[in-house]
Amino acid sequence: TELRKSWMKAQQLGPGQKEDITKNTPYMWLQAINQGSVQYQKARTIPIQSKKDAYLKEAEEAYITANFLWPDTSAKYNGYAYLANVHLEQQRVDDAIKALERQITLHPSSSAYSILGRAYILQGDEFKKAGNADESNRKYDQAITSLNNGIKFLKTDVSQTDSARTAVSAELNQILMNAYIAANRLSEAESMFKMN
Repeated sequence: TELRKSWMKAQQLGPGQKEDITKNTPYMWLQAINQGSVQYQKARTIPIQSKKDAYLKEAEEAYITANFLWPDTSAKYNGYAYLANVHLEQQRVDDAIKALERQITLHPSSSAYSILGRAYILQGDEFKKAGNADESNRKYDQAITSLNNGIKFLKTDVSQTDSARTAVSAELNQILMNAYIAANRLSEAESMFKMN
């Protein structure tokens, strides 16, 4: 938050500062994205909820700052997907979906589609618990669409090594099979199981 405020204030100082700001953007972005990753990892490993919440808040602020400073580069390196993971840990599924939609708009990735699929499954599960079958099925369908988009994207993603592509493909297929099961589309889940 403080970094964003300082950055915005520096931009208002005038055209003479523009060159310095532009020159320092990569450094500040890298610092913010790294800070987000460090705090997110701390949050995932600490069992004390109050500390976990504090680390997640710090990670969220750092990722928001990184995405603010250099949106396109952030998307290229999954900055919005990282933010979405933080939101999911915070039980803020709607915010996670917004971040993932931004990620996919700016720079699609199989990771973003995978996380988006998981987010829709979480929403579907909540609607199912509440007894709203129509809405839960709609969310499961959205998950299935997202995961299938991730699988299609992965096939053309030249940035992945073969071993990484294999691991991501297995993850996407596993989540997709779970989505089919949650949606009670068992014949499709069974077909996927037989293919794998």
